[in-house]
Amino acid sequence: MARDGNFGATSGVTEWLLQSRTGEVHLLPALPPQFPDGRVAGLLARGGLTVDIAWSGGALSNARLAALQSGTVRLRTAAPVAVHSTSSAPPDVTRPEEAVAVFETEAGEEYVITPL
Repeated sequence: MARDGNFGATSGVTEWLLQSRTGEVHLLPALPPQFPDGRVAGLLARGGLTVDIAWSGGALSNARLAALQSGTVRLRTAAPVAVHSTSSAPPDVTRPEEAVAVFETEAGEEYVITPL
């Protein structure tokens, strides 16, 4: 039974850093003030994305999204971000809200997210 508790704690910490249950990928939705600086790699978000996140001073420094499949990503952050592809032209980004970026991904492509 102790193993279940360990997995629950890990899941809870992951939810501080990444949420993807509401049809969007939300980076650092509940970062506690006790973790002002850090990074995490290899989180899996719904929609076939592997996510790496770095933050400093409690704010997003950068993130990398690796698309395992093609699709539309709705990305929510605390502040507006730029989206760049690592091997092709930047994707077209729409902004239905100030801190939301919506763009198309291609399988096998990586996208770098940086604050504006």
